[in-house]
Amino acid sequence: MTLLALPIAIIPMILFMFIVRRLDRYDPEPMWLLLLHFFWGAFGAVILSSIANAKLIALFWGKEIAASGDTPKLAAVLIGPIVEELLKAVVFILTVRLRDFNNLTDGIVYGASVGFGFAMSENVVYFIRASGSDNLLQFILYRTFFSGMMHAISCATFAAILGFAQFKYGRVPAKYVLMAFVPSMVLHMSFNFLVSTESVSILGLVLIAIAFTALTLTFMRSLRFEQKYIREELTKEWQEGLLAKEYIELPFKRRQSKREYQQALICVQIAFERLTARHFTAQNQVKESQLILQELHKTLRKLETA
Repeated sequence: MTLLALPIAIIPMILFMFIVRRLDRYDPEPMWLLLLHFFWGAFGAVILSSIANAKLIALFWGKEIAASGDTPKLAAVLIGPIVEELLKAVVFILTVRLRDFNNLTDGIVYGASVGFGFAMSENVVYFIRASGSDNLLQFILYRTFFSGMMHAISCATFAAILGFAQFKYGRVPAKYVLMAFVPSMVLHMSFNFLVSTESVSILGLVLIAIAFTALTLTFMRSLRFEQKYIREELTKEWQEGLLAKEYIELPFKRRQSKREYQQALICVQIAFERLTARHFTAQNQVKESQLILQELHKTLRKLETA
């Protein structure tokens, strides 16, 4: 069972990450960026969290408790969620500066990737420890579909709020960081409390089911808004004589060839660059955005003649 712990822990989380990316139909995020976030969760956030949690448990409960590997319930409910959500979120100091991070949908995709990476590494450890125990299959299903999803949903909630702020203001005001952190931390704390309290443990699973449903509906609504904004911006491009009329609906049609897929992707990038540019006031930012749009139009024309 120890040998099987790795694939059982790794494969579902990677699969979940690819499913979320696939659902982002209009502007799929660069794979290298998603993997960067996934690996931050899997290694950076997990390693730093384990060190920080151990030191805090040693500080408040003593070194013997910390060395035993047993986590006191109060630490699991209060300290763990704060430390883990903070460290999962650290990567977004860089993410919010990227042009590829520009709306709520992006936040959900990147946040879920961090959470799935974190859950993957945690599950490797837990599955190795649990090998040979009773109810192992039940434990694997619980860790994969509930605990793992909790990490993804909590971090996706945090990042979604940052993405919303980025779209609305072209930046992330400080108050939105706090607004994002509180619900992700509360969800994590609530789940840990419920599943560690035998009399109400089932409510922890209900909580994740509700949170998953709410986030899924939010994701779908965000995609509908994306469709609206993309169509509006491409219509303006056509009215300004910059784009052929058939490109307005191309991102929403079933593409028949690789060239059509590339054309649709560039059209979406043009639409989002126009939206992003509205927040720019500095001359260098405006000029950079104009250059990006010119290059996108040039690439689109090359594809027309290819």
